[in-house]
Amino acid sequence: FLVAAEAVANSLDEADLRADRILPHPDRLREVGLNVATAVVLEAQKQGLAGQSLGRAWPEVRAALQARMWSPNLLPDTVHKNVSRPDISQAAVAAPISHC
Repeated sequence: FLVAAEAVANSLDEADLRADRILPHPDRLREVGLNVATAVVLEAQKQGLAGQSLGRAWPEVRAALQARMWSPNLLPDTVHKNVSRPDISQAAVAAPISHC
């Protein structure tokens, strides 16, 4: 838990400090989450708790985690109801949910 809290605190940037924030701005959620995940993975590996190694140093682990991060891949003008999913037909996206 401590390494996660430290990673959040270490993610504060100059704008956060100027605004007297104690947490990074929410617009940086993905970046801060990646920092926390990197710190937690490194600590788990150090303690022998990790199922696999993602690297030995911060940049290597961060790159491995970033490559595994989910990304919405939405176009800027896409609205929530028109999400493009190749695995579902547009009729299925528009179809109401039936209650059983």
